[in-house]
Amino acid sequence: MIERRATNVGRDYRLIPIHSPKGVFHPKCTYLASQQGDVLLVGSGNLTFGGYGRNVEVLDVLVPDLHPEAFSDFASFLEALGTRPDLAIPETTWVSLFASMARRAGARSARAAGPPGSRLLHSVEKSIIDQVAELISNRGRVEAITILSPFHDPDGAAVHELARRTECPQINIALPPDPKLLSAFPFPLGQGWNVPIQAVRPSVEDATRRPLHAKWIDIKTTTGLLRITGSINATTAALCSTRNVEVGVIRQVDVSDQGWESVPIPTQFDRKPFTPGPLGGRLTVHASLSGASEIRGRIIPASKTEGVWQLILERLGDVLADLAVQVDDSGAFRVPFAES
Repeated sequence: MIERRATNVGRDYRLIPIHSPKGVFHPKCTYLASQQGDVLLVGSGNLTFGGYGRNVEVLDVLVPDLHPEAFSDFASFLEALGTRPDLAIPETTWVSLFASMARRAGARSARAAGPPGSRLLHSVEKSIIDQVAELISNRGRVEAITILSPFHDPDGAAVHELARRTECPQINIALPPDPKLLSAFPFPLGQGWNVPIQAVRPSVEDATRRPLHAKWIDIKTTTGLLRITGSINATTAALCSTRNVEVGVIRQVDVSDQGWESVPIPTQFDRKPFTPGPLGGRLTVHASLSGASEIRGRIIPASKTEGVWQLILERLGDVLADLAVQVDDSGAFRVPFAES
């Protein structure tokens, strides 16, 4: 989580680590606030050069006048983060700050009577698949689902469960745009299910040079098409549980043609397991230099960190401090520091 705020001395940048011991903290959201209005970006791209340029990604741009419900949902998402006990968040002032901004923006732009617009889904308190099942319960019979995801369960369990929960008679699995790359979906296993499976491919410019990282689910019903985009991979951890913290946008769209091209079902699939890169034995340190010439911080996760640690502070290769620091049982520490 990166927060930027304007202060009387310029710009204040804060990098705030969030530790999720059961899964992955996986949302990709950007909130932009100005006197001209607020904008909420929700997508699949990480804050990297690939996520913001090279990869095949999806990004929803939401504004309060058109999507007031989504801003209220985003406020609820942030508030839920602040109350979930298993998430280690060393500094939470940004939670209430951005939640209040989003709630005010949504309330100011409350829509007049009419069809609902985009809504935000998150998995902090309830799995995405449970929410989807509730949302489609009054939207007619499901006719097909189309799933684009760079990652799948080795046995395709999440896709199978989504088809079961939606009573879907047709599954379309989208392949990577580059024909030379294999999908991670286990087609040989899926063809043994009692639901027909077809392969499709999205139309993407310069596909051979752009890795697939977008996450996209289309649910076609007799009353229209529901589209879900965001951070949600087609895996059990992301779609069918609350282990991962995920965020996506769901809305009804008028057209079902997204440029999916029907292609032959592959005979092979990418068997490489998905490794999200958990911290394992590594630790994360969050610290700041207060105005009282004191370094305050916290080590996360805090388990077995109590004791004396050596703090080395560097800037541009120069060692500014080399101090012994007492860390308490919550992982917190504080030590006087005055830069010479």
